[in-house]
Amino acid sequence: MLFTRLSLAALLAAAGSQPALAGPNSGIIQFEGEVLASTCTVSVNGVEAPNAATVILQDAKREEVNAYLRAHGADFSIELRDCSGLGGVTQVQATFNAANGTTVTDGALDNMATANAARDVKLRLLRHTNQGGYTSIVQVGNDDFANTNRFKIKNGAASLPYTIQYYMPINSWNSIIEGNIEAAVEFVLHYI
Repeated sequence: MLFTRLSLAALLAAAGSQPALAGPNSGIIQFEGEVLASTCTVSVNGVEAPNAATVILQDAKREEVNAYLRAHGADFSIELRDCSGLGGVTQVQATFNAANGTTVTDGALDNMATANAARDVKLRLLRHTNQGGYTSIVQVGNDDFANTNRFKIKNGAASLPYTIQYYMPINSWNSIIEGNIEAAVEFVLHYI
């Protein structure tokens, strides 16, 4: 048994010292990109980044918050203006991650309020279409979602509309306790 281990180790060491052979299973990949001089001035509901914007949700009654209705909330938008030096870039997309101690469960923002906090209520972020209205849930913390969330930059400007709504996980209605709800996200813009 010891002999077999030594032999296998010797074979692996010898194989690792062999030069790599070029052939049909190898190739070259060339990478190209561009560093842009500037991008855009960004604001959320009129508050210019990097300052934090606050979005106030409409109050909701306990019976209005459920897993299907996703009651009340607030619309907001990420606005871009004075876009210049973008080269061939014509679109922008946003990804979202939890911020300021907020945690995420199944793409929804957990309540981080410390005073008189609501229980078993979360916040969900919804994406609007370019034609208006919202169509799908933004999974906070999932950068892959950005591939379906592109907005055109026209005349040096773009608007990325979203809605934030109260959300109750399925089977939590009986355990909801009324109170305050707070959460925060960080957004990152990707120019395409």
